[in-house]
Amino acid sequence: MKYIRFDDKSDRTQRVKTDKFCMIRKLWTKFIENFQACYNPSQHLTVDEQLLPSKNRCSFIQYMPNKPDKFGIKSWMLPEVESKYTLNGFPYLGKDCDSPNNKLQGEYVVETLIEPYKNKGYCVSCDNYFTTLRLAENLLKQKTTLVGVDSVDYMTRLYSVKCKTRRWPLQVFFNILNLAGINSWVLFKKCNNYTLSRRFFLIGHAEEILKFINESRNPITPTTPLTPSASRKRLGSVENSPTPKRTDSRKKCQIRSSNENKSSFSCNFCTRVACKSCLEEKEIIQKAICKCCFQEGKRI
Repeated sequence: MKYIRFDDKSDRTQRVKTDKFCMIRKLWTKFIENFQACYNPSQHLTVDEQLLPSKNRCSFIQYMPNKPDKFGIKSWMLPEVESKYTLNGFPYLGKDCDSPNNKLQGEYVVETLIEPYKNKGYCVSCDNYFTTLRLAENLLKQKTTLVGVDSVDYMTRLYSVKCKTRRWPLQVFFNILNLAGINSWVLFKKCNNYTLSRRFFLIGHAEEILKFINESRNPITPTTPLTPSASRKRLGSVENSPTPKRTDSRKKCQIRSSNENKSSFSCNFCTRVACKSCLEEKEIIQKAICKCCFQEGKRI
């Protein structure tokens, strides 16, 4: 994970002066374009805000005391009311970076989000923060109505691929994957006319991705058949090699190099209880040997 980058580091210093979001701007824009190209929304849209929980070092981290997580990266989103499909969105980078001087923040957010859907008769719903008389009059001129709503934020928290990281671009990338998961679930139901919970859809989607990765690593060809003997050769005959011995109950690790973690495994040599981190990581599958015995040069 620490090697993942989403931009060219050589010219980042220049770009960050005009765009604080430049480290992942291209990827974010590409996903938004694909979201819009793959779906025709119904008449009713809503303007929503999302707070991506994060305390990483970032110049546009926001503090929102009314949210479950007080600190995070704030984004403005445009989902469809019925399906919660995300159609547009952009991050909030601070007062000095967003709205022009002649517009209120709420007016600028709404007009920017609905830009691809102007003059098409859509009805936009939002809460009091975005609603102004001038904004309603401007939207009426563009054949768009405004009525006076938080949904996508909750859905991304319910099932998330977020991992612990100190880099905010990775946090945004995980959020993009969460949004893509919601949108692909909506498209699946629309295209197949089939109702499936998002939990089971995401599980099935993950299994298909893993299957694709495994097949790409081990392609089925005449020269590399997937026979039991070939599989054992690739895995180093793991099936016939010893595995860590299990004890009847979980006990404190007797190697004590990891703060006395509890474990149900023991070393095949010294029979002391050893947690996963105290078993030699490179040998855990084939040797089942603790770090102490491994350092003493014992082998099976």
